[in-house]
Amino acid sequence: MAKFAVLGSSYVERLRRFTSEDLKVPGEVRWFGVPGLRCDSLSEEMWRRILTYKPDCLFLHVGGNDITTTTSPKDVVRKIMDIYCNLKDSGVKSVFVAEVLTRGNFSRSPDKDLTKFIFDKKRKKINTLLKSQLGHQFVVFKDIKYPRDFHGDLVHLGTMAFSESQIPPDAQHYLVCGSEDCGKNCQFYCNDCHHPMCEQCRDEHQKDKKTKNHEVVPYKQRKRPLPVEKCKIHPTRNIALLCEECQIPICSKCTATKEHRGHAFTDLEFVFDEMVSLKCHEEIAKIRNYFDPISQDLKKEIAGDVTEIKKIMEDIRTSMKAEAESVKKIVDTITSEKIEQVNKREQSLLQTLNNQNQQIDDYINSLNDLIKRFYGYLSPSNIEQLTFALKSENFIIRPIPETSKPVLPVFTAGQYSKEDVAKLLGRITVPKAKPENRKIKPLETASTQLKPTGKQRKQGREKSDVKQTLSLSSCVTKVRKYTVPGVDHVFHISLGKSGRLWVSDVYGNLVQTDLQGKQLQKIQTSAGSGYHTVTQDGGLIYTDIHNKVINRITPDNTITEFIKTGDWRPLSIHSSQINGDILVGMMKDGEPSKVTRYNKTGTEIQNIQRDNKGQALYGLTRYITENINGDVCVSDIAKHAVVVVDKSGQHRFSYTGQTSTFTPCGICTDVLGHILVCDDISNTVHLLDQDGQFLSLLLTSKQGVKYPRSVCVDDENNLLVGQLTNNTVTVYKYLQ
Repeated sequence: MAKFAVLGSSYVERLRRFTSEDLKVPGEVRWFGVPGLRCDSLSEEMWRRILTYKPDCLFLHVGGNDITTTTSPKDVVRKIMDIYCNLKDSGVKSVFVAEVLTRGNFSRSPDKDLTKFIFDKKRKKINTLLKSQLGHQFVVFKDIKYPRDFHGDLVHLGTMAFSESQIPPDAQHYLVCGSEDCGKNCQFYCNDCHHPMCEQCRDEHQKDKKTKNHEVVPYKQRKRPLPVEKCKIHPTRNIALLCEECQIPICSKCTATKEHRGHAFTDLEFVFDEMVSLKCHEEIAKIRNYFDPISQDLKKEIAGDVTEIKKIMEDIRTSMKAEAESVKKIVDTITSEKIEQVNKREQSLLQTLNNQNQQIDDYINSLNDLIKRFYGYLSPSNIEQLTFALKSENFIIRPIPETSKPVLPVFTAGQYSKEDVAKLLGRITVPKAKPENRKIKPLETASTQLKPTGKQRKQGREKSDVKQTLSLSSCVTKVRKYTVPGVDHVFHISLGKSGRLWVSDVYGNLVQTDLQGKQLQKIQTSAGSGYHTVTQDGGLIYTDIHNKVINRITPDNTITEFIKTGDWRPLSIHSSQINGDILVGMMKDGEPSKVTRYNKTGTEIQNIQRDNKGQALYGLTRYITENINGDVCVSDIAKHAVVVVDKSGQHRFSYTGQTSTFTPCGICTDVLGHILVCDDISNTVHLLDQDGQFLSLLLTSKQGVKYPRSVCVDDENNLLVGQLTNNTVTVYKYLQ
């Protein structure tokens, strides 16, 4: 039976009530109506409910609540198309988008300047753009007239006059500027004032004559303020210095005392910043780069030993059972032979006794015959009979036949013990060798990865050299811009060999281009979702969400089945450039999404689904990539977050953006471990460090970024950004 769904604002909720939840369609219908719904306020719970239901066809009616005097029709269309693409990504086969209807009453709108004239002008533009992009999947209500068919509130359609409640969008906390009444996002920190501030407040701070010489740094590089503590000897003074001779903290007045006279002193804040803070960061780096990875490797090695021990012990058990079965067969054979001998002896003895019994029976019969004869003599019937009786030989009785008792066999039990039997079944021995200690890399070589010889080692040295010379540029420069023929939009980008790119859309088109956008080849697939990746050997694989498989494209462009994913639907995919593993974002009805790791041959080796507390890590694994330290980075639309776990699957952090409407799309990393993720709702590309600290909005609409959907870093460390609404790729330089 087909499944239908209707998603939208109060129009949908009123329609549900008006129809008594019966649309007269051949299948099941679920309603997802939220009064006041805007495109960017779809909650994680709503997405989860839709994905769990898994409709075949969905009718979408949103956009009217997004129109204000300041919104751009293109922005509203982009948000609607984003929902459309996400639904298609999630496996909905058919999505139909309804036109935005007119309104005549804006008293409940937060925009008090909004009028019917402005609203209609923008909604008509929205409808025109939607129709051009969706074609037959755009639905127009031809017979509805205003105000004839509208309810008395002039907002909703008639005959659906029911009350509604406004559901506010979810709020989200983030680090705010410390300036009074500012409330903007904090990006910087004044080390002199110990004051967090936004970009605008930083500029004002540096223009002020009193503070223009203060040290203002990015927030992550801030100096931590020391706790305020009074001197025990001079209670009116704060401890602020370190006596280098005595190595104890003191106040300024203590420097003049007899105990510290002539000693050298250092500012305690400087000591903390240059020694304690630096040391802590060094130790944290050691833990993350050496102690923790080595410990995780040891855990894996121990787990491998556990597996090996279980296998060896199972083999021993199998061998013992087999040997016991062999001995048992020999025993059964000998027992059968001996029992057969007993049976034959029994038959022989019984035969002898039967013969003796027969002899006695024959003798008894002969005696009965004599008795009859003798009675006949006593009453002869004629003279002849009488004369016959006179003969003496007729009165002879034969002697009783001789019989003998059988000689019975005797069974003598075998002489054996438990130890005798144990010797037949072999024995288990443990070598007396001393257990070998597990190898641990020395700390000084911990950062040096063991690499194969030849080309890979050379490439590793080159990358290391690049990391040492590269840093973030003070500004982002547009390098070039080109269109990709053969696709409707740039849904996903993968970097291939020799700087070549693979680009896809959601209609199953896969196009390979050079770095100038020249089409080298085009492949048409039936997958539709558009997620693909280039493997370590230069091959191309992609997910087919409908058939639940991962396909491989051979050098002659033949599509072959690579991995079957069972009941799970594969969505996002990434091939590791570290070890060739394949990371796949999966989803399944009634289950939290997960990330599955396969090795390069397609064997499943890991599943990442829940954190240490048993909570689901993912809502919808939209895009996926891997960082240089092995972290798995997922952009999750349902959780509105970038979710990062380490290579063992332990949750490290989640980045939830700088606003409550953060909608992460394409994600990638660079040679410095930065995480770059685009948000096509806010027209931004976010830059994070390896530990999830927000560094900056690398790209915004000010740089001309519109509807960014996919990102990729090429071999020259340039950032490639693909657009959702057209087939344009823009290349930016952000490292120097």
